[in-house]
Amino acid sequence: MSDFSLWALILVVCGLSYVLLSLLWSTWRLGIGPTTSGLRARQDIAHLAADLVLEQPFNQVIALDSLSSATQKSAPKTQYIYELGSGWGGLSFYLAKTLKSYLAKVEEVEQLQILIKGYELAQVPYVSAKIIQNLRQVLSFSLQNKQATKEQATSSAKISLDFIQQDFITELDQVEAGAVLIAYLCPKQMERIAEALRQRDKPIGAYLISLTFALPGYQARQTKRVANLFRDPLYLYLI
Repeated sequence: MSDFSLWALILVVCGLSYVLLSLLWSTWRLGIGPTTSGLRARQDIAHLAADLVLEQPFNQVIALDSLSSATQKSAPKTQYIYELGSGWGGLSFYLAKTLKSYLAKVEEVEQLQILIKGYELAQVPYVSAKIIQNLRQVLSFSLQNKQATKEQATSSAKISLDFIQQDFITELDQVEAGAVLIAYLCPKQMERIAEALRQRDKPIGAYLISLTFALPGYQARQTKRVANLFRDPLYLYLI
């Protein structure tokens, strides 16, 4: 074996070891690893989020009674969607694609801008999501230019996606009324969110979609079962 091949092998082994140890460390520290949500769950979450963004009732159980009258009468020009624990970015990418398809069918969107923010503390999944995002932007650049005229004719909405390596709890006070929060977290992290919400003086008036794990101390406005192997529950809260 040549010296170059030996050094290349050493670098590969070191890189894989770093990735593995980093994943193990973040899993131990956060109480959950970067687990993918699955296609069925992504479909249900994306469709529910799209309905909420477009202010359509979900099985006629959504009530905006906690929001101010001004918020109800005038939709914000920027709609925020937060994924708490975005992992490898699969759900955020799928959500952006689904929303684009939904909004393309809406005749009047009134220049709505949708900003999707994925929060992830684990370094390896976060960096991977950022790399994939940049690659997708480069590969789809020419295609987006070709479709720009058609999309502008059908919808004036703009969808942006950003991944942030930060603890979402520190940003909870900045969440806007009417925003959509999405979580696929462990009970430990759901309890942290519930505790942060209990410390607030008043409700945010935002939606929280949680897959599998409930929000302790809060009554879900809607619960349904995902059509996957484990029939995971999908909760919808107004927080």
